[in-house]
Amino acid sequence: MMATLKELIDIVDWKDLKESFAKKVLEDENLDNFLEAYRLALEKLKLMEPCSSNMRIVFKIIDDADDEDYEKIEVYGKNGDLNKDQTGLDYKYHYQYLPPNEEVAYALDFISWNECLGMEIDKETLNKYDYDVIVVECIWEITFYSLSGNFEKFK
Repeated sequence: MMATLKELIDIVDWKDLKESFAKKVLEDENLDNFLEAYRLALEKLKLMEPCSSNMRIVFKIIDDADDEDYEKIEVYGKNGDLNKDQTGLDYKYHYQYLPPNEEVAYALDFISWNECLGMEIDKETLNKYDYDVIVVECIWEITFYSLSGNFEKFK
C-alpha cells in the first residue's frame, strides 16, 4: 500500500498524537502552548489540498548513544537524484563528501506544506512505523521554522 502524507493526516486524531509531541518538546514551562500550536498545525494540514510531488518521504534512524531509550528519526524528501550527479557549489561544498551512489536527502523545512502533503511515504518507512509516528515526525519536520507554513521571514 502506498500512502501520501495527506492520507495519513486525514486518518489520525490529535488525541493519538498529543503524547508523542509532548515527548519531543523540551520546554516544560511552555508545553501547553507548544501542544496547542501543533494541534492547530494538524488542523490546518487537514484542511489543505495536497500538490503533486516527485519526492517521497523517507525516515532515517540516527544513532544517538546518549539516549538509548529514544529512537531519533530524521525526515527527508528523496526523488531519485544521486549525490554524485550534483554540480556547482552544492557539490563542491556538500555533496562531494557524501556517498556518491546514495540519493540526495532534501530537507522538508522549506518545502511548501501543500507539496509535503502530496508526497508519498516511502515503502520501508510506511512498513516500519505506525501512522501516528509518521505524522508526528513529518509535522515536527515541516514546522521546524514555522508553525504556520509562512516562510517569508526566512527568505
